[in-house]
Amino acid sequence: MGIMFVKTTLILLLFTIPLGAQISRNDSRISDAITDLTNRMIHRNSTVGTTLLNSSPYFEPQFKEAKVIYFGEALPEKVYLRYNAFSDEMEMSMNPTAKETDQALIKNSKVSCIIEGTVYRYLPLANGNLSLSKTGYVREIYQGQHYNLYLRERKIYREAIKARTSLERSFPARFVDESEWYIQTKEGGLRFIKPTKKYLKYYFKSNSEHLETFLKTKRGDLKEVDYLRRLVQFMDEINQESE
Repeated sequence: MGIMFVKTTLILLLFTIPLGAQISRNDSRISDAITDLTNRMIHRNSTVGTTLLNSSPYFEPQFKEAKVIYFGEALPEKVYLRYNAFSDEMEMSMNPTAKETDQALIKNSKVSCIIEGTVYRYLPLANGNLSLSKTGYVREIYQGQHYNLYLRERKIYREAIKARTSLERSFPARFVDESEWYIQTKEGGLRFIKPTKKYLKYYFKSNSEHLETFLKTKRGDLKEVDYLRRLVQFMDEINQESE
């Protein structure tokens, strides 16, 4: 009941606070929003332990000082966040040295956060293997005039596998890393893409010659974040020049 009240209250706030409103601790609506944002309870998966041998649900287990962006405005409250890549939760604490917490940032497309310069957004997704929930946290890699590039990184739980014969190997229960790429055009939502030459040639088929030029003159690994970011930035600038 309490969690539902918090969510309902925040939804009402999202639609009643003007987009251009100034963030001020003297504004009672903002104070209420801060309280709501910092009191969403985490729903734990009781069937999966979060402490496994040499395996973790976090890419970064330490809480980091973060900024919470609410309708485009940074809230003044100092908070510490860490991304739980297994549960897809942005866990929250008021103590940077905390090991555990039962609070998480509310999941809403109007609420984003910045952790050590990296922007995380909670957005609708489509077509990816990790996108069964249809919404999720993505890391902002590039923001342009025509294209935005996002990376979705998750930890997937794998149950223990016991060897049936002496020729097979046993595997302990563990979390494994998975990732997906998404491109967003200014006219639409996020679209799942594969970081392969074949797929990118199809996606950028209207500018295939320019893509070929980039791939030939700027050689690199399409699975590397910086290389794919530079490719999308290049294609974005090509579109700007053709306007």
